[in-house]
Amino acid sequence: MKIFIDLEKEDPEDLKVVGELINRRVPLDEELHPNQELEYDERLILAVIEGLAVKVGRTVPIQDIYEWAKKLNFTEKKIAGNIDSLKKRGEIFEVRTGFIQKI
Repeated sequence: MKIFIDLEKEDPEDLKVVGELINRRVPLDEELHPNQELEYDERLILAVIEGLAVKVGRTVPIQDIYEWAKKLNFTEKKIAGNIDSLKKRGEIFEVRTGFIQKI
């Protein structure tokens, strides 16, 4: 997956936080949960959620997840599918309508 973000349009501090978490979470040889191997795209979405949680707090607006994931060239359908998959795996949950939290 090719990752492209227009650096001139983004807040450098936002990019730093999300970028560092993506770089830490995405390596294919790293397991996020001892009993579950997450798919590469799920790792990216989870890294986005973690990065946003650092910036906005534990509870992350789904709209922000979509905004950042689109910057990583995800389609809305793919974002929704990965969020659903992460919910089913028990990695995240919807605290209230429109807000996600990592477990």
